[in-house]
Amino acid sequence: MENKMVLFRVVIHLALFAAFIAYYISLYCGNDNNISTYTNLILIFTCSGFALDSKKNIQNKCINYLTKINGILLLIWIIVTVIRLFI
Repeated sequence: MENKMVLFRVVIHLALFAAFIAYYISLYCGNDNNISTYTNLILIFTCSGFALDSKKNIQNKCINYLTKINGILLLIWIIVTVIRLFI
């Protein structure tokens, strides 16, 4: 059961990372329709990914690194979203 949970966490964090990359590519290209779609995906994967990892001390290095990277990307995403509201 633990192996399935670890695999699920890795898949959630990889999907979140892919959603961040797709969001920034759409932002760079100026495609507003995709930006709103990826914003929804980022919110869904962030809530599910961090809810899984908040209760336990993460022993897996891969998940630990993905969580840190996704946390940094989430902070950048929040800053970019706020800046886009005022521009």
